[in-house]
Amino acid sequence: MLNIMLKTELCSKRLIVVVFACTSFISVIRATLVIPPADMNEMIEQSEVIVYGQVIGHKDNYGSINSFRIIESFKGDLLTGQLINLKEYGSRTETEMTMINGDVDFKIGSNYLLFLFQDGSGYYKPQLLSLSVYEEIVYDGQVQFARQESILDMCYLTDVNESLIDAYIATDFKHVLRSGQSFNIKGLPYWDMSDKLLGDRSTKKSTCPRPSHCVTIIGNETQLNGTCNLGNSPSPAKHPSSTFVVKIASSASSDPSQPNASSLLVNAVAEINNLSGLNVSMASPMNQTCSTANCNKVSEVVDTECNPTGLNEIWVFFDDPCDEVADLVNCGGLLGLGGTFAKTPCHTDACGDMWLTAFSPYMVMNNGAGCLSDYNYTVALIHEMIHGFNVNHIAGTCTAIMNGGLCGTNAPNAPNYGITQLDRDCIEWMYNQCPIDESFAGVTYPSNYSDPEFAQNQITATNIIVENGADVLYDAGAVIELNPSFEVELGAVFHALIGGCLP
Repeated sequence: MLNIMLKTELCSKRLIVVVFACTSFISVIRATLVIPPADMNEMIEQSEVIVYGQVIGHKDNYGSINSFRIIESFKGDLLTGQLINLKEYGSRTETEMTMINGDVDFKIGSNYLLFLFQDGSGYYKPQLLSLSVYEEIVYDGQVQFARQESILDMCYLTDVNESLIDAYIATDFKHVLRSGQSFNIKGLPYWDMSDKLLGDRSTKKSTCPRPSHCVTIIGNETQLNGTCNLGNSPSPAKHPSSTFVVKIASSASSDPSQPNASSLLVNAVAEINNLSGLNVSMASPMNQTCSTANCNKVSEVVDTECNPTGLNEIWVFFDDPCDEVADLVNCGGLLGLGGTFAKTPCHTDACGDMWLTAFSPYMVMNNGAGCLSDYNYTVALIHEMIHGFNVNHIAGTCTAIMNGGLCGTNAPNAPNYGITQLDRDCIEWMYNQCPIDESFAGVTYPSNYSDPEFAQNQITATNIIVENGADVLYDAGAVIELNPSFEVELGAVFHALIGGCLP
């Protein structure tokens, strides 16, 4: 047992009263979970419509509905010269903005090769968001079809085949589509999928340090301070209370493809409840009255029907009740959506930082998602629900359930459905900033790790490895207990301080 007498105060309470004289603005951010096609041949086979054309104008004031002229049609019933309404998944009005990770911002005058479907409202949308969009560009003197960077923002349930992310000579791609031959064109490397969310933003210190791997969906997590930032670099959002009740919308309460959907949701909630700082429970009864009849978007249903007063309720919708995403094909496609709303006024947390107010989290599972095993389905539910707490993807591969690619689904024996200390760090930073006691077991701190661990009273550590190059700080108010199999490799730095933080 190690006791070191050194008193520091890293988190202190401050009460800040701010009066806002501005109009409340609501944002809705949704993260996307995708099962990608096996390769380009499968993508072509699964698409309803494949066309090449140009965006010639916007149909609304904010550019979320676009006029798209067909130059050439390769699959489906659309004709050369025809104008269609091409809709982005996000939208904006004077008072509300909806953003979707992986969405495409179509530009007037640009040409695109698109893999589309027609939604329940008659709009054409990219079937797999930006994974179904190629923008025509000129690169190295060649006309190419290339992916937009937004493909890096989506979460992929399996590895993405290189044929889906490479760029291609435009004439070669169109020739294959015209001929109906198997797709075997050699691609031009353009994006590296391992570069997802590498956290290249500059860091601005808060009074309670942010773990460097933790990123928020709404707002810039590096801009936490004692003021509420709006505009081009807004403050991040979080829920003022970390106590939530999960409700299943009565009109979207079952998944024909997964008869155990409700019980798997109960398992997901139980696992999330093990994350320090969160108190999540199922409603009784689980199914609560909320109609999705004739709906266009689940976010609108949540805002107007299910939770119009913005209570701390997580609403769950099975079987894509608003028909707003393309159906899964052979267990491939967009699996689910998860997100939350955010608004002003801001609120101040225990560390003196001001956050936009998150409210009304929700999640949607697509029809046919039951093609996953029970274990994988539960992993998807947990992942999407954590997005509802405004936690974004964690960079890396097979290191956390919030990685952009869900490795837990490839290792069904992984404990806690693939939740790791990296996930716990982000939840505790946002919702349990200074726990009373902290316990770590079986944790390996990698060579680039440099984030502190805090507790009001005691930190207990068992079976720990601090790898060469890591810089780890344990700071507790009274006791730091290092049990057997605590190893600090040559070249690593480990600090133990008695100081702790204040709740």
